[in-house]
Amino acid sequence: MAKRLHFFLILAAVTLNPTLTAARVARVVVDRRETILNGRTFGTAGPYEKIVGKISFSFDPTNPKNTRIVDLNKAPRNAAGLVEARANFMVLRPKNPVHGGGTALLEVSNRGGKALLPYFNGGTWTRNPRLESHFGDGFLVRLGLTIIWVGWQHDVPPRKCLLRLHVPVAREGNRPIQGLVRSDWTVDQPTKTLALGHRNHIAYPVSDPNHADNVLTVRDGRLTPRRTVPRHEWRFAREENGRVVESRNTIYKESSFEAGKIY
Repeated sequence: MAKRLHFFLILAAVTLNPTLTAARVARVVVDRRETILNGRTFGTAGPYEKIVGKISFSFDPTNPKNTRIVDLNKAPRNAAGLVEARANFMVLRPKNPVHGGGTALLEVSNRGGKALLPYFNGGTWTRNPRLESHFGDGFLVRLGLTIIWVGWQHDVPPRKCLLRLHVPVAREGNRPIQGLVRSDWTVDQPTKTLALGHRNHIAYPVSDPNHADNVLTVRDGRLTPRRTVPRHEWRFAREENGRVVESRNTIYKESSFEAGKIY
């Protein structure tokens, strides 16, 4: 499996405490900006705007402060010897920043989503806040806060308005890094196919479907022992249009994965 760098550690460190790592923002590109709710005023903060774009980071793999970043020294580098990464972002802020009070609230977005407005404003869930219902009672924006979302997960599926981090693939010389990856499933209803990535997230593909290290276990509960499922009962495949086709991102079991079991 080609291994992605663990840049979620980087982004948290750079954003919350820039002194922890030797990293810098190399470039910010604004793709679009738009006025929220046709210029509706929110308390003394006034009208808000939405800014959407991309932010590029660079990291020095030779700096001792960056040794905590897994496999950074194995990532490809640019002409300056730095490792580059890119994330998409969204910002909500007062159109006149003077009215905002200079305070920002950052959400480390889980699965590329945006939870601040539903959690604090009671707004409806959305990936792209633009309607009145998305802003709920307007609590955060009435305070004049700047709201920031930045992608930090490389495995978020490529869907519109989800926040992602684009990072290079670390390699061991000219070869991809390989290792064991563990996936756990709790099955709610019988099914014959399970994806290696949760909720359609991008999974590490199996490097060798026939390798002896590939093991499937099942248990009846969290505290019960694991039992090995015989290898001939499952394989790396999926159902597609009534046929079973080989796949490096899913596993298939003809007799079905049972509801209530943990695999």
